[in-house]
Amino acid sequence: MSPKKLAVIYPPPGMIGHLVSTVELGKLLVPHGIDVTIVLGGQDDGGAAATASFLADAAATNPELSFHRLPQPTLPCNVPADDYVSRSGLRVCTGFRPRSM
Repeated sequence: MSPKKLAVIYPPPGMIGHLVSTVELGKLLVPHGIDVTIVLGGQDDGGAAATASFLADAAATNPELSFHRLPQPTLPCNVPADDYVSRSGLRVCTGFRPRSM
């Protein structure tokens, strides 16, 4: 038996528009036999309620998608955006390492 295919999708943190597109992409991959995990980075307080509401809906209507939430990173306020993204990506890799076979 061949191994199951897995797609891990990591949308930019704090951007609900990208999250909507990410969920839609995941829904397109599932019929092709691909397990989909959507990893969510830290959320700014301004959009947390909208994101939580959207995620509750998405999880309820798409049980074939799994969602994994990462904690809000603790970074100094003067960190450039590209450094924030690269540090967030490292957390994604580290977070999934124990689950690897």
